[in-house]
Amino acid sequence: MTASAAQDNMLKYLIPKRTDHELVRLGPREDGGYVVPRFALDRCSCLFSYGIGAEYRAELEFIEHYQKPIYSFDHTIAHWALPREINHTSEGLGFGEGCRDFIEHCRQRQVGMGAFAKIDVEGHEYEYFLNVDIDTFADLAIGLCLEVHWLHHPEIQKHFIDMMKVLERNYTLVHTHANNWGEKFSYDRYEIYNVYELTFLHKRYVKQVAAVTDSYPLQNLDYPNNPHLPDYDFPFFKDERLVA
Repeated sequence: MTASAAQDNMLKYLIPKRTDHELVRLGPREDGGYVVPRFALDRCSCLFSYGIGAEYRAELEFIEHYQKPIYSFDHTIAHWALPREINHTSEGLGFGEGCRDFIEHCRQRQVGMGAFAKIDVEGHEYEYFLNVDIDTFADLAIGLCLEVHWLHHPEIQKHFIDMMKVLERNYTLVHTHANNWGEKFSYDRYEIYNVYELTFLHKRYVKQVAAVTDSYPLQNLDYPNNPHLPDYDFPFFKDERLVA
């Protein structure tokens, strides 16, 4: 595979980097839990949670362990459906009706650099990150957990690659987990899932990176979203065509 061909291979953008930051789990050992650098949770000033829905165990654990504010956003639920510890606004993430930008949400709440973002907006992530002022976003967010969807669609695959190129200007991908509630499909000789949970840390906090050497899923950190199915083991992480 040529270098230019690798740039157009979606798998390349799912492979995280190994850094010197310890990873920890936030939330349950099933769907709703995420793997995050401990540094980001210690360092952040607050958590912005987009698409919170009815699953907020990670948010409650964040409050319990870190005693920092949580601002949640979801225009599909009402504020009374959530615990009072969570500051909820019935707005989505984006630029259309019923939505606002993360940047504007931060300014409204007088939040400067230091927020951590958790984003699960069911496919709207591509439109958002392909239109946001990513440098201003990165001035505010030290890291993010982002769920990406629908990767079995060829058009979405292109949007995903373009979005990852935008994000990698300011962020390093430090963890990847497949959501096994999704569907499997064939892509470049591999059977992969169409939904992933990605964790990023701002590059200003990443002093060195290396190729992934740990076996994924990570023991005692990663757990299957659907506990009745095995977790995905990412055979393409060691594919020399992709990591060269």
